[in-house]
Amino acid sequence: MMRNIWVCSDLHLWSRDNDSRHPFRSRHNLGKLSDQFAQDIQEDDLLIFLGDLCDPDVTDTAKLAAIVQRIPCRKLMCRGNHDLQDDAFYLEVGFDEVTEVIRLYNIIFSHKPIKVAADEL
Repeated sequence: MMRNIWVCSDLHLWSRDNDSRHPFRSRHNLGKLSDQFAQDIQEDDLLIFLGDLCDPDVTDTAKLAAIVQRIPCRKLMCRGNHDLQDDAFYLEVGFDEVTEVIRLYNIIFSHKPIKVAADEL
């Protein structure tokens, strides 16, 4: 049984530009992010990542894998508009599943806007 469900999105790791909306592009901040995830998230938790993980053209794949694999829980990824690699890439770096939409009870998780039923959130 899961203890906690964590939701995260739009990290844009290794972003090319100097856009302040993407604060985790520096190595120092990546380390802080990795440490915080590893400290706060427990093995029986669930992390739902809602897309835009990184810029695949400039990402250090080994460091990305170290960050994702260090998170001790089950990790699901909904693709975002910047997640351009194939599913195998995201599975290799440590996600357990890669999809466009995650349905958990009556809650629908997606990076992109979608229509849901009246009894769904």
